[in-house]
Amino acid sequence: MPLGGMCCHSWHNASVSRIKVYYPFHPYYDQELEVVYKPIKREGTVTVYFQYTNHQKIPLRMVNPKAAEYGLSDQAHIHFKALLSLKELKR
Repeated sequence: MPLGGMCCHSWHNASVSRIKVYYPFHPYYDQELEVVYKPIKREGTVTVYFQYTNHQKIPLRMVNPKAAEYGLSDQAHIHFKALLSLKELKR
């Protein structure tokens, strides 16, 4: 049995056994984690093995390299449609 004797699911369509967390606000940012289960669909979560906390699920968007582009800016940016939606809620 993998993972120190712990039973785990076989993963679907996964060609890698490790993934990297690219989302800069995740506690395991920039670390590679062992994949336990990867969903068939391209949305949802991937189950990984954390060294001290056993299995955890991470949203797939956080292990996508594009997630590294997320960040904070000095100036807040709000789309005008979002502001219009707030105006409608106030009514």
